[in-house]
Amino acid sequence: MNLPNKITLTRIFMIPVFVLFFYLDVMDGWNYLIAAIVFVLAAATDALDGHIARSRNLVTNLGKFLDPIADKVLVATAFILLLTRMEAFYAPFYIFNGGSVSAVLDASYAMTVVAGVCVALIMARELIVSGFRMVAAERKLVIAADKLGKVKTTCQDAAIAFLLVGLSFSGSTAGQAIGFIGIVLFFACTVLTVLSGVNYIVKNRQVLTEEKGETQAHSDGSAADTVSKAANSAGGVDGAVEPYYIKVLAAVIKYDVVSLSMIQRKCDIGYIKACRAVEWLEKSGYISSFDENAKTRTILFTKEDFEAKYGDIDKYGEQNECLILSRRGSRREIRGHRPSQQ
Repeated sequence: MNLPNKITLTRIFMIPVFVLFFYLDVMDGWNYLIAAIVFVLAAATDALDGHIARSRNLVTNLGKFLDPIADKVLVATAFILLLTRMEAFYAPFYIFNGGSVSAVLDASYAMTVVAGVCVALIMARELIVSGFRMVAAERKLVIAADKLGKVKTTCQDAAIAFLLVGLSFSGSTAGQAIGFIGIVLFFACTVLTVLSGVNYIVKNRQVLTEEKGETQAHSDGSAADTVSKAANSAGGVDGAVEPYYIKVLAAVIKYDVVSLSMIQRKCDIGYIKACRAVEWLEKSGYISSFDENAKTRTILFTKEDFEAKYGDIDKYGEQNECLILSRRGSRREIRGHRPSQQ
């Protein structure tokens, strides 16, 4: 088992430790602060294991399986536990009603319902996206995480941490203020969760609408055929040049890699569009075909070639970072992955 997977397993084992401290009431409120520290450390391992896996080329199927499970179980556990301590959500009523106990009690039922609905929406989104990913994996499709999803995750983690710290110091004005920030983040992350879920499905809706022929191409295990059939079924590569093809060409030159997942992330497009673009790049002679022995592609198109054919590249770089081109050498060796692994 490699290092990233060990870190992921550590995150999973930290979940029962987090639960233990959350319910350890003998510590006079300090248990919530310790639980918050455990949660933050566990959440931080999410970024750490992913960075190590990508930077050291240690991505494995086990890691792909464990990582999202660890993330979702950690967040779901934290939100469910907080629902059992609803006083964590009462900070606004203490602050804006002068600490009136009656005001808190009057609002407790409504706040319980609202918080419960928000947690239900968050968990529903995670379950739907997980099912969506399972369908994609079955069809040998890789769906890259988008920026909105990453912002959502960060907001969720921050909301949980603030709510836990606020709960630990709920008897003080500072603790109530911290709890109030946590509540604001909680509602913000609920909105972001719903929006990111809708965006995720809409942007990758081809997973649910693929033709039978495309699915068969994936199951055959031929990466080249997968890209080709996906491109042809979506309109072919011999017709008019789509504007995003040029954007993808720019991204490939900048990042020195012909990677479907990179193209999806940096150019904000779905899997099928990324396949179309790669097919077009190869047909147009901008990249070489995939070398099964060297496991590389070579970029055959330079920055100078790009500007001579498509004009000033700076105009492509203003709206999307994937259009800012690298100014390195004229011929680049690509240490990419097999297309089927992107």
